[in-house]
Amino acid sequence: MDMTTESGRKLYEQQFLQPINKVLKKANPNHKDVTVEWIDNATMKTRINKGTWEEGSVAYYDPIKDKLIYNYEKFEVGTSSHELVHMALRQYFNAQGQRMEINFRNRKKLFHCIGGNFERIFGFKHKGMRDTLSGT
Repeated sequence: MDMTTESGRKLYEQQFLQPINKVLKKANPNHKDVTVEWIDNATMKTRINKGTWEEGSVAYYDPIKDKLIYNYEKFEVGTSSHELVHMALRQYFNAQGQRMEINFRNRKKLFHCIGGNFERIFGFKHKGMRDTLSGT
């Protein structure tokens, strides 16, 4: 997928974001669909100068607007995964009325906790997630 093109960005939203919104709605009927705002380097630099964007970041999840903001000129698949995890965890814990706090110092424990609860929360195992979401 070439995110520098409008067709690449639309394909990302169809193949990744729409299925994720669908899964999150199953886990939380009050889930509000997440949208994407695509920005370029110039917009990112303007936001850095205004203090609304952190230097070195290429993506941001806005929890108030339930919006993922990606710099399409620096987009990588890992960027998407990282922000989607932020979004999904925040939405799940907020729906449960719990304050979301995660200690990233003990990553092995964190990933075990996420993996162990993933199927219970989302209704399918995290291994093979791509096939489950795409329906293949």
